[in-house]
This record gives sequence, structure tokens and C-alpha cells, in this order.
Amino acid sequence: MATIVGVGVGVFVLTILMMISILACYLGGGSRYSNQISFGTTTLFLLVAVILLVSPRGESNKSVIETEIEGYDDTVTHRALMLASMLMAMFVAGGGIVFSHLSSPVFSKPVDHQIDVLSLEKKGGSADIR
Repeated sequence: MATIVGVGVGVFVLTILMMISILACYLGGGSRYSNQISFGTTTLFLLVAVILLVSPRGESNKSVIETEIEGYDDTVTHRALMLASMLMAMFVAGGGIVFSHLSSPVFSKPVDHQIDVLSLEKKGGSADIR
């Protein structure tokens, strides 16, 4: 397996994808569709990251001592991914609750047809009610 400074190729692929995603969000920030661009690139990055994290590892040449110590649990990655996704969902939900609690409520304007007609008649216009 090819490593660069002790880090595998997958980490570099994830880093490059993250940089491309951040660059796309930054460049699309001034456009009309900035929300869609940000959401799309983030979703695409997360999808590719999950696929790369869950996919099986390649074969490696183990020494005699490493073959005697067979302690790698294949479910560790899946458990960590499940924990990370649950924590992220919890933080997003908490942020949504805090945002909805702190933001000011938006009320609709009352429809008072009589006041509108009277104010129009004061200005000298005709109130055409259909």
C-alpha cells in the first residue's frame, strides 16, 4: 500500500475532495444559486467520504508478529461512523432548536379591508370593490 509520510492515499483523496468542496462553496457564494451550490457540494463530499470510509481496506503484507496479533476489528470503522453521524445529527438538531428559539417570530399583516378603503377615499381615489 502506498503511503506518503506515513499517511495513506485515502486521506489525501479526502483532503483534496474537501478542498474542492470548500473552493466550490467559496466561488459559488456570490451567485444567485449559492445555497444550492453549497448544499450540493457538501452533500457530494459527505457521500464520497462515507463511501470511502466504509469501503474495505486493501490487502497488506504483515510480518510474522503482526499475523500472530490478529486484533483488528472490522466493525470499529462502522461504529465510529455511526457515532459521528449521530453526533452530527444531534448538533444540527440542537442548532436548529436554538436558532428557532432565538430568532424573532414573523407575523403576517392583518387584512383589514375597511381601513384600506377609507385611506384610499381620503386621498381622493375611488374605492373599486370587486
